[in-house]
Amino acid sequence: MTLGMFKKLGLVSTLMLFAVGLTACSDGTAKPGPQAGPLSRVLVVEVESRDLDLERPFSARTEGSMVAEVRARAAGQIESLQ
Repeated sequence: MTLGMFKKLGLVSTLMLFAVGLTACSDGTAKPGPQAGPLSRVLVVEVESRDLDLERPFSARTEGSMVAEVRARAAGQIESLQ
């Protein structure tokens, strides 16, 4: 296919989509669809504001489950960081 054919195909596709879009718009003369049944009953609850206690007791550890030793590989002391 050449570039000209792709342009024509794009133009034809655009015109077809435009035509479909126009037919989807109605002027209100369409027949109404089937009517819905009676409305369902729903439960309505009024919301009230109140303070909640957000503290909860949990058991926990104050020490890690694994302990790692950090050792220097070179002997000496750090005298300056600059």
